[in-house]
Amino acid sequence: MAVPAPPNASGIFVPPPTQNPPTLAEVGDAQHYLDNLLRVQAASSNMQPPTNVEVGAATLYVHEVAIKCAPQIAAPPWLAPIAAQLIHLTTNVDNLNNTVNNLSDNYNNLNNTVNNNYNNLNNAVDNLNNTVNNLSDNYNNLNNTVNNNYNNLNNAVNNLSNTVTNLEATVDARFTGLERSMAILQNSTKAYGLVTPYNNILNDAGAPLPLPPITCAGDLANLSDADIRTWFIYYFPNRTLSGTSHTEKKVEIGRYIGCSVECEEVYI
Repeated sequence: MAVPAPPNASGIFVPPPTQNPPTLAEVGDAQHYLDNLLRVQAASSNMQPPTNVEVGAATLYVHEVAIKCAPQIAAPPWLAPIAAQLIHLTTNVDNLNNTVNNLSDNYNNLNNTVNNNYNNLNNAVDNLNNTVNNLSDNYNNLNNTVNNNYNNLNNAVNNLSNTVTNLEATVDARFTGLERSMAILQNSTKAYGLVTPYNNILNDAGAPLPLPPITCAGDLANLSDADIRTWFIYYFPNRTLSGTSHTEKKVEIGRYIGCSVECEEVYI
């Protein structure tokens, strides 16, 4: 069913209910609505700022729209002609197998006739031998055709299987990336993380956490110099450590996991 956006008392535009299922554009609209709430809440203006309840409801709304949209990613339409060709090839193979069976029965009947009448029909046997040779050539040609068609069908099936596997990997990667982005976004709404702990955020490679997880701003503030170095290398493996102070490293780590608190007790 369609997903309605939660209202707000700040006069910020509320997106209309989504389609069923939601489209990728509607996922973007939902995210844009949440961004507007957060922007107005953080700004100093004459507008009534959105409450944390409204921001929390909008966060859940973004998550629901994204989840209901993700399973609808379908295989590309060009797979349909390939499937039709596979069905056509399968029918041809069945017909060829029936033809081969019929030829084999005819050959056996002809061979029995030749054996029964060999003495009286020697000349006929010679003619029949020529016919048999021709049938053998036809059989070999037909057998080669069947083998070629089978090989082509097998290759087509393998290509289709690889395409489906690649498609599944693409869907899994996009869904994993979406879940990770949502987890970071949720952290940004948890302030110090004292009421609701921060989500565990893995690095870009998805490697296991190198240290106990950072569950709140207090954990981030109490990191030792060695811990800061470990977390910085984990999240930013390709960045140099020289010329970067511990405070700067701590700021980068906090931003990476979605910590929205930038105050003296956290970063100094």
